Amino acid sequence: MLGYLCSLSNKAIAVFMVRWILGLEFALIGYHKTFTIGLEGFASSVFVERFADSWIPGPLLWTLGYTIPLVELAGGLLLLVGWRRREVLAGFAGLLIITTYGHLLENPFYDLVGHTLTYVMMIIFLLLLSRDDDAFTLDGWLAKDG
Repeated sequence: MLGYLCSLSNKAIAVFMVRWILGLEFALIGYHKTFTIGLEGFASSVFVERFADSWIPGPLLWTLGYTIPLVELAGGLLLLVGWRRREVLAGFAGLLIITTYGHLLENPFYDLVGHTLTYVMMIIFLLLLSRDDDAFTLDGWLAKDG
């Protein structure tokens, strides 16, 4: 096993590391919003109350408030095991577009340099590299087995 680990390319190690860090970030953020804050409390305080005076209809705010934490949690876990990586990353990209719009709607001078830009760069990095460069994924294991 140690020989195999030592034989991994720097690219494979980098992809694995970035995938795991991004997966942990989203999984734990989604977990916190879902189970610590609670979906109803999160949806109410972060979406419905904050954007009640915006053009966005209330039912859409409730839907986003309930859906986003679950997408973060499920997507993060899927990214950790490396299953459907491309689809998960595309979903995260869509989620970041939605949340960035919300931040900009609330504050037109919202600073993207924090978490948002970091996540965007990690997603781009993973999308630009082949799935074949990613060691230890369920996708890779299924492809070899099938």
